[in-house]
Amino acid sequence: FDKANRVQITLGADREFSLWSLPVHTTSYQSDKLQKVYQSSCFVQQWSLELDPGAQEELRVTMDLRKR
Repeated sequence: FDKANRVQITLGADREFSLWSLPVHTTSYQSDKLQKVYQSSCFVQQWSLELDPGAQEELRVTMDLRKR
């Protein structure tokens, strides 16, 4: 849930995955003090796949955003 914008974020896929969620910050000086400012979030979906050479795999991913 994105609290700042009041948006529900739903990620899905046609098979189980791990999800990494990482904050993105910038740093700057303000009045000679180092300040860290939240900019966004980064979501990374990860699958465990075993493919033979030349093989292909198709994954279906969905993302739904809803304003609350």
